[in-house]
Amino acid sequence: METAKIIIIEGDILFLNIMKSFLKNEICCEIIGESLKSKDLLKMRNIHLADVIFVDIDKDMYDRDGFDAVMQILIESPQSKLIAVTMYKTVTLEKLLLDLGFNGFVLKSTFYKDIIPTLNKVLKENVVLNL
Repeated sequence: METAKIIIIEGDILFLNIMKSFLKNEICCEIIGESLKSKDLLKMRNIHLADVIFVDIDKDMYDRDGFDAVMQILIESPQSKLIAVTMYKTVTLEKLLLDLGFNGFVLKSTFYKDIIPTLNKVLKENVVLNL
């Protein structure tokens, strides 16, 4: 597999650093951008280069700016795949994510276990949400 170019949007600086380290060192991904807020993603000039964008939906996604940012990402970078990272899993949330255009979903509590198969499936098959 070619090195995936990754952008991480994560509201918790500690978890952002954990994700960055794991993706870079264990999976050999190239981290091309990071931010603590999803609305900052739109300011990134290299967004169109991302293969996958990880988006923390726990913090500011419920703010209108977070949803607007995701919708704008899909317009500006339609080839990028979106993977939600959250602490919560419900069928309602998964349906909302699928409706918004997310391709995958990873729980923070099972990040280490689920990230590699989720990332591989999203890159190869586009959608892995299980409704």
